[in-house]
Amino acid sequence: MTKKKKIRIALWVSAAVAVIVLIVVLLSVIPAQREKLRELEEEKQRLTAQLNELLLKYDGMEEMLEYTGSVEFLLRYARENLGFMLEGDIRVDVDDPNAPIPTIVPQHITTLPSETPESSMAPEGVTPQEGGATP
Repeated sequence: MTKKKKIRIALWVSAAVAVIVLIVVLLSVIPAQREKLRELEEEKQRLTAQLNELLLKYDGMEEMLEYTGSVEFLLRYARENLGFMLEGDIRVDVDDPNAPIPTIVPQHITTLPSETPESSMAPEGVTPQEGGATP
């Protein structure tokens, strides 16, 4: 064999060895990359869930901020925490066993006999007995 032919064969062999080494290196790196990719996907899912929780908390906080700035909240806070009362409120001290218990006195309501449901449905000028209705 000639010297040129030997050099060509040596180049082809070294190129083939380089390709084989490259393939072996790539095949050994691919599983590690897949594992890293799987770990990153899991972390992405965990962070996405955490982000969703934080967004829900944020929305709740925004609503609470709006509510705390309302007159309704200020009145409720003043009544519940500061002891303020509106006109017509009755204060009950539950810590005092001798405190009076407010009761509601029902009003006595009377109706006239002509204002019964049967008479309101009867035609004008006719009472239920005249119209043939039975009580």
